Amino acid sequence: MVFFVVPDTPEWVARSAQSHFIDSGEPLLFHSDIYQSRLTAEETNGWFYLEDPAVDNEPPPMTWRKYSEQYVGMSIEEYAEEYGLAKDDWDKVANSETVFESWVEMCPRSETASGSAYVILDQFDLGRKYLRLDDLDPSDILGYVEFIDGEHPGSDYLGVRVSSPVALSALQYKLNELGSGIKLEIS
Repeated sequence: MVFFVVPDTPEWVARSAQSHFIDSGEPLLFHSDIYQSRLTAEETNGWFYLEDPAVDNEPPPMTWRKYSEQYVGMSIEEYAEEYGLAKDDWDKVANSETVFESWVEMCPRSETASGSAYVILDQFDLGRKYLRLDDLDPSDILGYVEFIDGEHPGSDYLGVRVSSPVALSALQYKLNELGSGIKLEIS
């Protein structure tokens, strides 16, 4: 995991973001007039998880024929023989749960909504990496952006989470400053 500490913004940004959060309960997102893409931030248990809304969080419906070729690596004839699928069902819509389970296992992590957000943001220099408390005054810490490549052993989660509404505000400010063309929105 890589942490980007977010004190690399002007002091007025921190004060404005904190005041706005106290008054409204929401992050202050400094949006520029021009942006090419957007990421959504969903709050869960005090954390903001970023996703790319341009990426589907589930596979499209598909026939058993397409499913067998795309996810099982068998021709429809081989699949039908092994799993007892009637010939009349080959071009019918496959069971969505079966397709979803295979998609989750086989989809490249960077092609998920959370993985795409990781790939998009990873290309920018957001500021100081890693947190060493001896180097910072705790009152200067607005929060941090955490790039997660496997949350724990056995996890293949790829994503970005932000520690606080103020850190989310600082992230949007920094993305604007870098000319990223990315707009953060609360979903």
